[in-house]
Amino acid sequence: MSERRKPVVGETLYLVECGRHNRDPQGKPATVSKVGSKYFSVDPYGRGEPWSFEEFELRNWAPRSIYPTKTLHESEQAYLEKREAQRLWDSLSAFTRMRHASPLSLTQLRAVAEIIPEIKLKAEAD
Repeated sequence: MSERRKPVVGETLYLVECGRHNRDPQGKPATVSKVGSKYFSVDPYGRGEPWSFEEFELRNWAPRSIYPTKTLHESEQAYLEKREAQRLWDSLSAFTRMRHASPLSLTQLRAVAEIIPEIKLKAEAD
């Protein structure tokens, strides 16, 4: 994962439940409650109680958990764009049999989907 910017206490980020059985993940706003030297915490329930905080690594925003079930994003729009890019890449990789991570941006994936209609149709069906 790449380096991410350091969040600020009080900032609102977008937390998404993405467990193994959650096929259509839904997200919600979460407020940054604490920023340390290695980790930061968000309060997804707005309780203000430390026991309800979710912790993430500062350098890449990865969950601090053995079995991570949540991902954190800058905003809901950033999450939706990432999700659209993943669906388009999944469709393209099935079409071309490429199985590695997408080297293309969302704009490039949309352009490819316009050129090859089968990719766009498959992504919309998913």
